[in-house]
Amino acid sequence: MSRPPPPLPNGAAKHDVPGSSSAARYEVLGLIALGGMAAVYRVKDTVTGDTVAMKRLLREKGADRAAIEAFEREYQILAGLSHPRIIRVFDYGLDEAGPYYT
Repeated sequence: MSRPPPPLPNGAAKHDVPGSSSAARYEVLGLIALGGMAAVYRVKDTVTGDTVAMKRLLREKGADRAAIEAFEREYQILAGLSHPRIIRVFDYGLDEAGPYYT
């Protein structure tokens, strides 16, 4: 008998639960962390087969244009950096649940 999925974090999209797909390319494996602005998920990239982290702006913040712009700037800044102690970003996108990056 399968266990029910864990409860969704406040503001998380209903499709961001383990076993679901997100952004048409990523399979959600589980929640890593939840903050005031975003949630971070462990996901499998179905194109490359890699397991990566996906940061997604929480739904209630996704309606706030300033929050979306800050999230986009965060990605752009990270994309321009290269250092062994700074995360490397791969993909930025927008789907029905809002903006995300991996």
